[in-house]
Amino acid sequence: MHPLHPGFTPEFDRQKYLYHYTSADTAIDFILRNRTLRFNPLANVNDPMESEPNRWAFRNSGNSDALRAVHDRLSDHFRNRTKVVCFSCDVQGDWGPGCCPSDFCARGHSKPRMWATYGHDHRGVCLIFDRERLRQAFANGLNGDGLLLQGAVRYGDKLPADEDGAAVIDLAVFERNFEEALQQKIEEHHRTYFLYKHTDWSTENEYRFIITGGAVGPVELPFEKALIGVAIGMKSDEDLDKQLAVGEAAQAMEIPCRYLGWGWRSAGYAPVNEVARHLPPRTTVYDPA
Repeated sequence: MHPLHPGFTPEFDRQKYLYHYTSADTAIDFILRNRTLRFNPLANVNDPMESEPNRWAFRNSGNSDALRAVHDRLSDHFRNRTKVVCFSCDVQGDWGPGCCPSDFCARGHSKPRMWATYGHDHRGVCLIFDRERLRQAFANGLNGDGLLLQGAVRYGDKLPADEDGAAVIDLAVFERNFEEALQQKIEEHHRTYFLYKHTDWSTENEYRFIITGGAVGPVELPFEKALIGVAIGMKSDEDLDKQLAVGEAAQAMEIPCRYLGWGWRSAGYAPVNEVARHLPPRTTVYDPA
């Protein structure tokens, strides 16, 4: 039995779950059909400080041809051979009175801006995963083809404390053995390279899995039994065929699927399929269970 209460609030463990927002089409045609998640290269992310990294400062850089060659290999590794899949997580720390009943907006599946930005303007879905099961599934699927990293993103409005160590590249060391030198750098500074963003992104409460190394391009990995719930956006009733297709795909996997309703005084989830079919557009439904 999956640990979801009737009101679709996962058990009160803010470390246990991860939430992935996407469009209904992507969920139906790829994620739920193939039972995989895609890791995309950092070159494709929407933060220019990650997609176009320009942090490198070279030591012992007298040889311009060698410098260019090492710089190009670094750029290729970080932009094309480093892949990421992104999630939101529950708000950590003390929850205040909340903007909705039962601190509704503090849950990773109920972030209105995330729905607007990544959930196809509330027409898409939010997939709920068990974090530890997901880690194990990704490790099984990767099977050693690259290094799997994970962690919560830290946010700040200044350079991270170890930026100098992360950015400075000893050209002579990298010329001797590029792969070994890069591996050591990543082991020491991966939290700065991959898990630090400007504070402007902080409301996303992002958590990431990262593959660094391996082939160029995206990687699809199975999530096995890590998916434990599907939330569907409040505007999904604008296309009932897609709404029901998501519900049917979840039902085939024996995963609970719920329709989201919003309101300042109340908010919550209702079952998709037959129940959501008859809901007036954007009806607020609150189940305090």
